[in-house]
Amino acid sequence: MRLACAAAVVTAVALVTGSAGCSNRDSPRAHPKRPTGPPVVASAGPGGVQVVTIEVDDGLRFRPSVVEMRPGKLTIRLHDGGTTPHNLRFTATDRGISNVVGGQTREATFTAAAPGTYSFVCTYHERLGMNGSVVVR
Repeated sequence: MRLACAAAVVTAVALVTGSAGCSNRDSPRAHPKRPTGPPVVASAGPGGVQVVTIEVDDGLRFRPSVVEMRPGKLTIRLHDGGTTPHNLRFTATDRGISNVVGGQTREATFTAAAPGTYSFVCTYHERLGMNGSVVVR
């Protein structure tokens, strides 16, 4: 009888422990966060190309998450100051900046000819709300 009770307790503990957390899946309650913080206006660069540096790190946020620009070309410099890999992908296209991690910086130049809001995400952490936008005025 004691052996049967001990086996039942061990089985119950194993079931509870095994189902309590180890998973590679995002929480089903994960929801996109809206871009936050004040917008940053892209600065004028060489040849009239506007420039902005967007910082990412282990906090899973773009800083700034909102960039304002005038119609034309924009160079985005994506710098990762942490150890978690990130990328930047515009949601309406397949254009973006590939993987950066651990102090790396990559850049790409995009053309936004028409006023509007152009959303972007980190495809690795989109479900965790890592997103932002470029607002063309």
